[in-house]
Amino acid sequence: MTATSPRLILASTSPRRRELLAHLGIPYTSTSSDFDEDAIPFDRADPGGWTVALARGKARAVAADTAGSALVIGA
Repeated sequence: MTATSPRLILASTSPRRRELLAHLGIPYTSTSSDFDEDAIPFDRADPGGWTVALARGKARAVAADTAGSALVIGA
């Protein structure tokens, strides 16, 4: 990572997700978000869309604290 590269933040403290990202050899930090997962009602007709909405919510919650200085991955 160069001095101009953004920091990478994983918006999850899941051990498996951290393991997968670490396996790539990319430096990152991991943090949990304060996103309320209950704010997104589960949709039996579209579980994939529900999962994406949760990941986006988590990533946006963490990104709001970075002032645009990091690349945030939600999962």
